[in-house]
Amino acid sequence: METFKDSKVINIDYKPENQGFGDIPLLGNNASSVCELMANLISSLSLKMDIDIASNLLTGIIAATDNFQSTATSALAFETAALLLKKGAVRSAKSLKKQDGIKGDSFFTPTPQPKTPSFPKATIGTEEKKPSFARAMEGQVDENNPPDDWLAPKIYKGSTSV
Repeated sequence: METFKDSKVINIDYKPENQGFGDIPLLGNNASSVCELMANLISSLSLKMDIDIASNLLTGIIAATDNFQSTATSALAFETAALLLKKGAVRSAKSLKKQDGIKGDSFFTPTPQPKTPSFPKATIGTEEKKPSFARAMEGQVDENNPPDDWLAPKIYKGSTSV
């Protein structure tokens, strides 16, 4: 931790509830993402912005503004996106899928569950109780109640030494 003792802390945020901690607060309340602030900082400092940097910042803006559909999207977001596209930013395939009407990755999209149960309904009084395999092996054990030692600590005692 000694290496960070004399370091400056830069606080970069766009949310109005930010408390302004750090040595250098860089707060942009009129922005809708940190990527907008970073793109404007890089541009105002005349730092080199290659295609990868521009593409990553554009992807961040697209994600933060829900593909520019959020009501919190600022005019600065559109201006910054235009600047990044001029710098050669390439929109990712993920953001293009959202634009085509597909909502995000299928991994994060919940799978709809069937409304009807997938098992057949049993009629009351006609089904005869049959012992399960466990009952046949251990005698009549009640499946609804766990064994008496279920909550007791179990200690493994191996037969080999390491």
